Amino acid sequence: MVDRGSGPRKQVNSVEVADNDPNKVMVRDTKERNRGTMGIQRDTWTIFVQHAKRT
Repeated sequence: MVDRGSGPRKQVNSVEVADNDPNKVMVRDTKERNRGTMGIQRDTWTIFVQHAKRT
């Protein structure tokens, strides 16, 4: 998984994002890596990120 954290490691809420697959984006919690990884369709992830940037 390529680490593209959402901010400094001292932040309370941080995720790692792997975007090297053309069909899906893999996301996991930085502090709770053993709890699993979510695979999200790339189109859905793009919509989510665009929305998050607006808010």
